[in-house]
Order: sequence, then structure tokens, then C-alpha cells
Amino acid sequence: MENYHIRIAKISYCAILIAGHEYVFLIDNNLLTSRKIIMKKLLTIALLGCATLTYGQHKETRKIGQFNGISVSQGIRAEFVQSNRNEVVVDVSKADLLAKIETKVSNNTLVIRVKPNSKIYNAKNLSVTVYSNARLQQVSASSAGKLTSTAAIHTENFKADASSSGSIALGKIESRTATIHASSAGKVHGQLRVKELQIDASSSGSVALKGSATNAKINASSSGSALLDDLTVSNVNVGASSGASVNIDVKNSIVANASSGGDIKYSGNPSKTDFNRSSGGSVSSK
Repeated sequence: MENYHIRIAKISYCAILIAGHEYVFLIDNNLLTSRKIIMKKLLTIALLGCATLTYGQHKETRKIGQFNGISVSQGIRAEFVQSNRNEVVVDVSKADLLAKIETKVSNNTLVIRVKPNSKIYNAKNLSVTVYSNARLQQVSASSAGKLTSTAAIHTENFKADASSSGSIALGKIESRTATIHASSAGKVHGQLRVKELQIDASSSGSVALKGSATNAKINASSSGSALLDDLTVSNVNVGASSGASVNIDVKNSIVANASSGGDIKYSGNPSKTDFNRSSGGSVSSK
């Protein structure tokens, strides 16, 4: 009698649901060890696929009116894009969040925020892209809101205000006057060319600017910082106190007051200098 070697394959299956479709994989248990490795890789790919399919896929386009300012807050990331479309695109991770994001024009300012009394817990990817031909004159970011733009801004008077961990990053600004405020860990970054510049950085607020200004008045306090190494100013009046710091490039004249651990460093070769130091304040050239 002939001997027959019979191999019985024990077959199992595994089903994975991806984007509403069930994918079934047959597994030979006799080769389970190698199959386990394969299945782990397949499962990883499947999970990554699910994340890709679900993340950031809920969008809504809204028409907007004319404005000359933008205010963003409450952890929302906003980007301004120069365009004739005059609309905003709201992009969120969950569909129910769309109705909770407010984008409205009030007093010539586009307000981007979470609607009052709306509850949003651990929400990520709250973003709004603003397409507009607006000539921006003022921008603000607060409560961890972020505003970015690479568009060139041309205006008579420009204002930027970042507070409570808000962040503003802008492209080139050309203006007669510019007023920049950063407080409570707020940040303002940008490039500008102005005649009259005023900067106030306080309570760990940070201002970092490049470009040029004819005249500047700068005040930094309570660990605020003004990083202006790449900003050339013809004439500046600068003060730093309570652990604040200012770095700046000066051409013609500088009046500097440093107190209570404030630190002022300047580069350039100004012909006129007037320094006042007290209570551990420091003024020095680089």
C-alpha cells in the first residue's frame, strides 16, 4: 500500500474595514508565524489609510464681504491669500465642527473664532484659508490663534497685535506708520519698510522684524523681547526693563534706557548716543 502524505491546511480569515469596505485576508495557520508579520504590516497600512482618509477632509467654502482687518483666536490657524475669490475655506477634522467655527465681518474686520457657547474639546486641525483682495490695515491673534501670510501689504497705517500665545507671521509690509504689540507670550514676525515704527513687547511677548524704518520707538518689559538685528533704523528711542531684551541695528542716533535687568544691544555706528542705565540694566554695542 502506498503511503500518502496528506497536508491539511487550516485556513482562517481576517477582515479589516477600511473606509466602509471590508477586506478579507485568508491565513494559512501552518504558516502562521510569517503570516503574522505580514498581517501586522497590512494592519499598519490599513490604519494609516484610515487616518489619511479621515483627517482634515471636512471643508466648507463661505463667501465673505469686504474688510481691512483680520482677527483670529481660540487655537484656529488662519492663512491670508491675496486673491479675487473673496471667500474663506474652513477645514476641520470632524464634520460637526464646521458649524462651530465663525467667520464674519464686523466693523471692517474679518473675525475668525469659535462661536460663543460652543464646546470644542481636544479639537485639532482647525484651519481657515482666507482668499481676498483686501488691503489689510490691521491684524490680531489671541488665545493661541495663528495668522500667516506671504502677501505683500501696502497701506498708510498698519497695526499688528498678538496676545495670549497668539502668533502672527507676515510677508513684506510697506506703510507710513506701523504699530506692533506682542504680550503674554504672543509673537509677531515679519518684514517691513516704514517711516514711523512703534513696538511694544511685554510679558514674554516677542517681536522679530526685518527691513527698515526711519524712526522707531521701542519698549520691552517683563521678559518681552524685540529681536531686530535685521531691522535697520535711522533713529531710535528704546527702553528695556524687568528682564526684557532688545537687539537692533542703528544708523544715526539712539536714545536707550535700560533698568531692572533690561538688556539693550545695538549694532551699527550711530553718531549720536544717549544712554541711561539703572538697577542692573545694560546698554552695549555688538
